[in-house]
Amino acid sequence: MTKLTFIVLLSLVAHCAQGQKFLRLANAGRNGNIDYYEGDKIRFRIKGEKFFREQMILGFSNYAIKFRFFEVPLSEIEAIDIRGRNRWSGGKLLMIAGMGFMGVDAINKTLVRRETYRLEEGIWITAGALVSAGLLLDLARRKKFKISRKRRMYILSV
Repeated sequence: MTKLTFIVLLSLVAHCAQGQKFLRLANAGRNGNIDYYEGDKIRFRIKGEKFFREQMILGFSNYAIKFRFFEVPLSEIEAIDIRGRNRWSGGKLLMIAGMGFMGVDAINKTLVRRETYRLEEGIWITAGALVSAGLLLDLARRKKFKISRKRRMYILSV
């Protein structure tokens, strides 16, 4: 009898539980999705406006984002500023690799080979090429997510 009561109680609790909703920005055919949850700050531009608004997300309805004093339907959002949402871009990794290459070379020469460290031309060229390629990739990265047929917004529930 207690097992049956436990199963009925567990099914009632599971039936009443709701998942957390979040906003997903998705590119068609790519893995790089960006997610926004309740409490995140979002910068967005409404159709017809020339400026971006920055608000904190308080919640989601089926087709709108709820903010403090208003809610915006997803169909009214034209673009979202995504700077700072992707922490590990290819550009940052290349810059870290270039600096790390110089550091590993210095450690190898001083600690492993017991030589005095002297910068060689090949090391400078390789490290400089990696760092400059990383800077160029960072500058070329998209700063806003424009809504279109291939770039969409969804409100999903986990």
